[in-house]
Amino acid sequence: MAVRLKWTVEHTCSHEVVHDLSDRPADRRAGFARWLAGRDCTDCWKAARAADSESTEDVLTELSLAYGALLMPP
Repeated sequence: MAVRLKWTVEHTCSHEVVHDLSDRPADRRAGFARWLAGRDCTDCWKAARAADSESTEDVLTELSLAYGALLMPP
């Protein structure tokens, strides 16, 4: 009986990805595959994170400008 190394996971974003879990202990691969199924795939996760990063940069720029305006005498 062969030990399963690659798992096909359907992520919450509805993408199906084959994951190589050979770096995980054999008795933990199924559990990790279930955990992955509860998350977005890597591409969707990166896209969401990039969008959050841009929003954060916009907010920080606005705060920096507002703080600068408070420090400048009228």
